[in-house]
Amino acid sequence: VRMFRGGPAEPQPPAPRPAETVSQASQPAAPAPPPAAPRGGRGDGSTVALHQVIPDVPTHARQTIHGHIKVWVRVVVEPDGAVLAAVPDRAGSSRYFERLAVEAARKWTFSAVEAPARRIMQVQFDFSRDGTTARAVTLR
Repeated sequence: VRMFRGGPAEPQPPAPRPAETVSQASQPAAPAPPPAAPRGGRGDGSTVALHQVIPDVPTHARQTIHGHIKVWVRVVVEPDGAVLAAVPDRAGSSRYFERLAVEAARKWTFSAVEAPARRIMQVQFDFSRDGTTARAVTLR
């Protein structure tokens, strides 16, 4: 396809020689999808939550963030997946963002387990000007 411009026409690249042509059969196959994660986790220590709540941070508060604010919340999960308790796990640099994270972590739910014992989990929140992310990790 030739585009009309105010200047001289650009030369067309030469057509590929037969040796440079690549057939569909010689192209590498698409990578296989990753194996399915075990139930209740991704295999890397993190756990898939059924319901995640990300704190709603007001714009004026978000604008005070320089870099990232990380908040770790330890949660006790009942066998049915409900969060029984949530407390700050590590001392953070901001009590305000710590409070938002604890309130949000209390509203998470996880998959039910057969074991009668409660699970101890850690929900890791990462606050930045661009938004907030969170992930849960099973503590051993």
